[in-house]
Amino acid sequence: MDSAVSELTDEHSLQRSLESARGRARELQAERDELRRLLDAIVDTIPSPVYVMDREHRLVFANEAYANLLATTRDELVGRLDSEFLAEASNEEFRANDDAFFASGENFANEECLVDAWGDRHIITTRRSLYRDADGRQLQICAMRDITNERVRMNEALELIEGIDEQIMARSRELSRANDTLQQQNEYLGALHETGLGLLRHLDLQSLLSALVVRAGQLLDTPHGFVYLLDEEAGAMRRTIGTGRYEHHESATVGRGVDVAGEVWERGATLLIDDYQAWAGRPEGADPELRAVVGVPLLHRGVGGGPARIAGVIGVALDRASTRSITPVQLSLLERFAQLASIALDNAKLYAAAQEARVAAERANKAKSVFLANMSHELRTPLNAILGFTELVKRKSFRLLPSRQLGNLDKVTRSAEHLLGLINTILDISKIEAGRAEVRPASFDFAALARDCIRITQPLVKGDETVMSWDIAEDSIEMYSDAGKIKQILINLLSNAARFTPAGSIVLAAWREGEDICAAVRDTGIGIAEDMQEKVFEEFHQVDTRSLAVGGTGLGLTISRRLAKLLGGSLTLVSALGEGSTFTLQIPARYPVQTT
Repeated sequence: MDSAVSELTDEHSLQRSLESARGRARELQAERDELRRLLDAIVDTIPSPVYVMDREHRLVFANEAYANLLATTRDELVGRLDSEFLAEASNEEFRANDDAFFASGENFANEECLVDAWGDRHIITTRRSLYRDADGRQLQICAMRDITNERVRMNEALELIEGIDEQIMARSRELSRANDTLQQQNEYLGALHETGLGLLRHLDLQSLLSALVVRAGQLLDTPHGFVYLLDEEAGAMRRTIGTGRYEHHESATVGRGVDVAGEVWERGATLLIDDYQAWAGRPEGADPELRAVVGVPLLHRGVGGGPARIAGVIGVALDRASTRSITPVQLSLLERFAQLASIALDNAKLYAAAQEARVAAERANKAKSVFLANMSHELRTPLNAILGFTELVKRKSFRLLPSRQLGNLDKVTRSAEHLLGLINTILDISKIEAGRAEVRPASFDFAALARDCIRITQPLVKGDETVMSWDIAEDSIEMYSDAGKIKQILINLLSNAARFTPAGSIVLAAWREGEDICAAVRDTGIGIAEDMQEKVFEEFHQVDTRSLAVGGTGLGLTISRRLAKLLGGSLTLVSALGEGSTFTLQIPARYPVQTT
């Protein structure tokens, strides 16, 4: 009884274990199915074709991309041989690579050709990997990537590049030829530029003409050349210089249309004669040794860029011994040279005229200065006599003449003193212009001189509404220059400030600035308009009608600036109308002594 119960219990226990094992097996199968569906879903998301194949070329797995490539479905592919859906003749090489992979057992990547279900050829890259399943069976996993379109585009790009390369090569050949031509032209232009610069340095007319004919011959490698210039009074072209065969055989003058120079004059254009001996215009008795001759016009545009006219002719020639000919490039070079020669010729003529005008102006200026100096001297003598006799009459007749007559004598004295001051000023200017103003440098204290100038001009300040003072940075400022001329400048500036500052302040400031000594006269007077600030330094110029009211000759600032320049310095002005003026004198602390 107990034995039967025990057996029954064991049977029930086994039954439960079996059911549990079956349940577990179902769960595992469900998990496996789920993993398989997940794997299928993952692989199907891959855009590239993927398949799994055994050694017999039977398809174990394929994704949707591979099925689409073969125009079928995954279910129709799995379990079938690849020969059933791949044309053997077209894909023989592809299937051979599958066999080679199984034979080697090594993973590798390759580029292959695959023909699809429609017969279209695809260039693909493959990556094959070996896999063993649970039964130990060898399987090939192959992933593909279709690069047909990329290869087509690449081939098109290569063809395009090859075409571009051919174009580049052709263009390079053209550029090489152009570069050779350009290099030759640059050599010509370089020679022309150098020649032009050389010509422009010649300002003497005869020297320029000699250089012209020599340079023209050098450009065309020939010693034979000539230059004719137009003689307007004679109405002919006159030879000014000739070299080589032209040194002795060229006539002195030619008329319009006569020989090469006259023909160029007539035409107003370049003339090239390849065979001079056979030329109809060849004059009788012309040099029989000349073979080729070219003449180019020299033009003159006149002042203001007016219309060009013929001013001369420049030409070169080849003799019978030369086998060369004058090329178009050389002819163009000679024409460009003639353009530069025309400019140089005009410059030389202008320079000659300017030299003549300068000499004439210097003579006139010297005569003016001598005249002013002589007249000033002659006028000062009677004026000093007038002043002396007037002062003598005043002293002798002080108690005899009525006050009205004594006042008239004072007017005579003031007028004579004013006229004497004007004459002295003109004499100073004439000395400076004539170069007879001497600088007598000596050592002195500039600060003491500035303070002395303030004391001298202080009485010129009228009333109590204007204050004159100094602002000197140092008690003593050593200077080596002409103290008399510096004092004259400062007194002129302070006198002007006193006249044009009815109320306010006048300050004389002095300081060192590097190697220079600076002095500035600042006032709060009527000021000077901006457009008049340079004109106040001109001779006999006064700012406005108020200047006339306060007197003055209009020469003080002119003399002051010229004296400053004579001492190696400068005199400048900063002013604003109604706000006052500042005149700044800057002079080297040590006058540069000229050594001879």
